[in-house]
Amino acid sequence: MATENLNSMGEDKAAAWVPNEEGEDPKESLPFTNKNDLTTVKLYQMGGSPPCIMVQAMFSYADINYEKVDVSFPLKSEISWSTYKKIPIVTLNGLQVNDSYIIFKQLAPLIFGRTITESEAVQIKSVAYEAMIALEAETFENSDAVSKFVDGYVAKDCCTANTMGHVIKLMLPQMASGIRSKNPDLKPFKTHCETFKAAITGKFVGGSEPGPYDIMMYALFAMHKHVKIDMYEEMWKELQLTEWYDSMTGVF
Repeated sequence: MATENLNSMGEDKAAAWVPNEEGEDPKESLPFTNKNDLTTVKLYQMGGSPPCIMVQAMFSYADINYEKVDVSFPLKSEISWSTYKKIPIVTLNGLQVNDSYIIFKQLAPLIFGRTITESEAVQIKSVAYEAMIALEAETFENSDAVSKFVDGYVAKDCCTANTMGHVIKLMLPQMASGIRSKNPDLKPFKTHCETFKAAITGKFVGGSEPGPYDIMMYALFAMHKHVKIDMYEEMWKELQLTEWYDSMTGVF
């Protein structure tokens, strides 16, 4: 059973917990009422990983304290205890939840005090499985963006030697090609941004306060800005998303 850090909720509950597969909800509901019930939270992640950055943004927005565990590449020894080998993985009081989309779905009731709506579920799924991979493909096809990305995230990662940074600079364009091959109908990231812009009502998609769609998209924009990748700057201005971005930055 892939659980870790069994704690006060009881070994029986943790031992019976079945971690979810990618794109699938856990078989049982999380046994928490609100975010204050989360006493021991871990995020297993890799530096610069877009889905991991989205989960970090959710934790930051909700002011949830968590331990970040950097997973080394390619061995991933830090998650040897898990049968699920992708990232991100979170453990919530010892209960393992996988996949950024599912993590958002499971955390939303604890953070927003309600279950996400059907439209919100569609929105965050589109970010996790479409917009994010469009961003990755376009970013990793751009040599200047690749250099800034690796120098900003990978080269400073304590788990990664400088030589690995050079290797990753060669790997990322191949990853972009792989994304294109697996997703021949992949829409441009701009199309997803246009859809997002149309969903904003008031200051945010969530209205007067950010919702999960806001947080996920903000994380992707902030990831680029953090390492000064400016390939989308003109698009953001064209779509008039700078005011929304500044409002989101104020929230964080």
